[in-house]
Amino acid sequence: MELEERMTRLGGVAHTSQLETLGVTPAGVRHAVRAGTLIRLRRGWVHTLDAPRDVIRAVRVGGTLTSLSALEPLGVWCATDGLLHVRVGRHAGHLSSPDDRAEPLGEPSAHGVCLHRSRTGSCAPVVARDSLEEALMQMVDCQERNHAVAAFDSALKKRLTNRYRLGIHASRLTHEHREVLALSSASSHSGLETTARLRLRALGITYRTQVQVRGVGAVDLVVGDRLVIELDGREWHSTEAAFAEDRRRDFLLHEYGCSVLRFTYAQVIFEWPRVEALIRAIVARKEHRWSARQLRAGLGLPLE
Repeated sequence: MELEERMTRLGGVAHTSQLETLGVTPAGVRHAVRAGTLIRLRRGWVHTLDAPRDVIRAVRVGGTLTSLSALEPLGVWCATDGLLHVRVGRHAGHLSSPDDRAEPLGEPSAHGVCLHRSRTGSCAPVVARDSLEEALMQMVDCQERNHAVAAFDSALKKRLTNRYRLGIHASRLTHEHREVLALSSASSHSGLETTARLRLRALGITYRTQVQVRGVGAVDLVVGDRLVIELDGREWHSTEAAFAEDRRRDFLLHEYGCSVLRFTYAQVIFEWPRVEALIRAIVARKEHRWSARQLRAGLGLPLE
């Protein structure tokens, strides 16, 4: 196997000890560096010219890419915080800026870094990117519970992992990690839906998810009889055709007599108190229920 193939297998960034296990000698690494095939990143670490930028930056700090930063490239739903998440050894020191090896890290947030300390072991990690399971466990430590559950749901839904593998990792950690796993479900339609349903659950507001409505298809959430809540994730509803389809669905739901609330990703994630206040007010006024007059008028939610 050629050096280029080995580096690709390791994700473009590798510790020399990993390369040795694949048959690449230290002399071979030095030759590749002199030839410009590999670039030295820090002591014991090299990377290819096209290696992922965030992985390079995490290793430059002195750790491994983890949590949101490792999960998003895999397509796992995450409530993005714009930080570089790096796991380092439990007692690791002499950490560097993600953009300049000569500059001490100092306060991590000043460099846009969220630092994760390994729960066991004092040595710095010798992998450039955490496994999906480890990254999910690290996410529990730095994100609110609902967002962590949503990420677990997403990974399970996409079949990137399974409950058994997650259970092995969670069993070695805290009650909080096991609770997040217990709340997760592979049937969740989206991370945004998970976040909304868990928050409604905490409020004691009953709901149904992915309700099939005639002529409309599946709606994200239905509270009571007639309050339909649709959640516009970042990756959807951005094209002209999708926009038109959303409006067609809303029009038909209104014809059925439903109240329709449509929330964006930013509103659910960053403005939840306002969203919550609106839903609670509608429920308090019992506007989520059919009135006798509406029923006499023949209104109703026709299910498929």
